[in-house]
Amino acid sequence: MTVRKTSMLVAFGLMVSSVAATAQTFELTSGNTFTLEAGQVRVFTGNSFNDGFLGNEGSLTNQDNFTNNGTFSNSNYFTNDGFFANNGLKTNDGTSVNNGSGVNNGEVTNSGVSQNNGSLENNGLQTNDGDFEDNGFFANNGSLENNGLETLNGTFENNGEQSNFGEQEVNGSFINNGLSSNDGLTTNNGALINNSEQLNFGEQVNNGSLVNNGIHENFGDFSNTGAVENNGVQTTFTTVTNEGSFTNNDTFVIEEDGTFINYGVFTNYNFLDIVFGGVFINYGTFNNAGEIVNAGIFENRGYFNDQGGTFVGNPILVPEPATWLMMIIGFGFVGFAFRHRTTRVEA
Repeated sequence: MTVRKTSMLVAFGLMVSSVAATAQTFELTSGNTFTLEAGQVRVFTGNSFNDGFLGNEGSLTNQDNFTNNGTFSNSNYFTNDGFFANNGLKTNDGTSVNNGSGVNNGEVTNSGVSQNNGSLENNGLQTNDGDFEDNGFFANNGSLENNGLETLNGTFENNGEQSNFGEQEVNGSFINNGLSSNDGLTTNNGALINNSEQLNFGEQVNNGSLVNNGIHENFGDFSNTGAVENNGVQTTFTTVTNEGSFTNNDTFVIEEDGTFINYGVFTNYNFLDIVFGGVFINYGTFNNAGEIVNAGIFENRGYFNDQGGTFVGNPILVPEPATWLMMIIGFGFVGFAFRHRTTRVEA
């Protein structure tokens, strides 16, 4: 009976060698199709591969080495506890969990739930339209696009191109060595380090630590309640709001129509350039130990601390609160005298 079953599978291009009742080595040759039906459970062991079409509607677990060179479609539950290499197309409409290590050299599309608790490496194209959660280590050397929800709780390293059109939340570590662009919402509650180029066209919120060692350009809305350190070139064309700590050690440029509003602490150690049409408004504390070139508008409504820096241009200094109080009292006296003045009536 066993010989007959094996010969039938070979005839369809599917060879299965039994290791245990639910553990098997899987081999599907090119041009052939196999679907694990709903309710079925299978465990891959040994060196398994798919060169055809593999569909999963049941529960599939890889314990050793599984290589996909064809099409792998997961509609229910797939778990990788070993090593998974994708050189073809992998689509996920169900739940895909990686507890081991995985490498993508082809194309991966997620429309369901994808979770990484181990190590992932993308050298191809990876697209998330669903829910992706990283709790381990994830390195992108290819192209990564997020249109859904992306939660990074582990370590994410981008050496290629990363684009966010949905919602991205960083609770761990994000290291950018390539090109990172945001057209949606990016919230950083952890540590974000940019060593290359980062572009914001949407909304970027920093509640943690953000260090720029490369180029950071803001075309959207950027708000900071944490700590920002600029060691490269940071440019804003729109609005930046700082309620935390912002330290400029290199070059910060406020372009035309750009506005920087400071409610926290802004410290300039090197070069702040406010071009014509740019605006800097300080409601908090501004420490200047570097150079400020102002061809736009600089309004100080808070505390300006000169630490031996230089200022080229004329800041608009708003009167201190004590001066406002004296002016209000003076206006009050004038109003009182005007109201109680004596009026002469001619007979």
